[in-house]
Amino acid sequence: MLRNFRLYRLQGTWPESEEKACEALKQYAFVECGRFSRKSAGFEQSLEQVVDSYCRRISGLDFIKLRFQSKLLPDSVISEALEERVGEFSSRTGELPTKGERKSLKEETISKLLPQAMTKSKRLLGIICRKRGLLILGSVVEGENEVFLEKLNAAVPGLLPRLIEFKEPLESFMKKIILDESIHPFRVGRECKLREIGATNSTISWFDRNLKESHVRESLLEGLTIDRVEVRHHQNLTLVIDRKYGFLKCKLLGETDAVPGDSPDSPEKIDGDFALIGPSLLTFFDDFSAQLGGMV
Repeated sequence: MLRNFRLYRLQGTWPESEEKACEALKQYAFVECGRFSRKSAGFEQSLEQVVDSYCRRISGLDFIKLRFQSKLLPDSVISEALEERVGEFSSRTGELPTKGERKSLKEETISKLLPQAMTKSKRLLGIICRKRGLLILGSVVEGENEVFLEKLNAAVPGLLPRLIEFKEPLESFMKKIILDESIHPFRVGRECKLREIGATNSTISWFDRNLKESHVRESLLEGLTIDRVEVRHHQNLTLVIDRKYGFLKCKLLGETDAVPGDSPDSPEKIDGDFALIGPSLLTFFDDFSAQLGGMV
């Protein structure tokens, strides 16, 4: 499932049909790393058993998956091989390589090592709600998200996803939930981190604690700002919200930690996971957006 995610607003129009979305994404389908390439990224089929299933539409939501692949080539291995080549160069020429020559030797060393390197893969799930112009992207890592958004915008020109903004400040919502103001269907969880703004920038964290305790409230009322807080939505979802709109440690009742489609499950099992994840997150978004006055 989506352990961590960020929310993006689509400024362009997502394809109307699942078929058209698949056709668009297929243009940027995943291709294995070549012998001399270190990284590769592209959209992957949601179901191995279904040809060209680059987009899976369930209950009005589109599920897409980007696969990253990279060569495992540690710096220590490169350095060791490079020193050997520098030694060979010095023995042959009687001189140490210049800065430019050393750079060329390093490039040659990497090219020689790449075909022998092992690869690792990672998959990133995205959920698109065409009706709301919303993308839920399953990562808070800036570099990964940039690659996903770049590929998505290339596949559907003019989509231009951007981080979502709301009319009301997030901190007011976070403060309300800790101070026990009524904001149904949200309630505070058992994790919180407060930060002191100033020269020290010190922090106080609580894990698996009752955040209604007086010293937590007192720390907040003394002027500390909220860095993150765990929130529970209805009875089936818990997550931690940070001050930069990162949604972390998301957990749905009855769901596993695996990314749907990342294992050889049956199409029925994968569709069932999608059907559980999507509507729950969409309901959370609608309620969360309402508390913050709607999107800008």
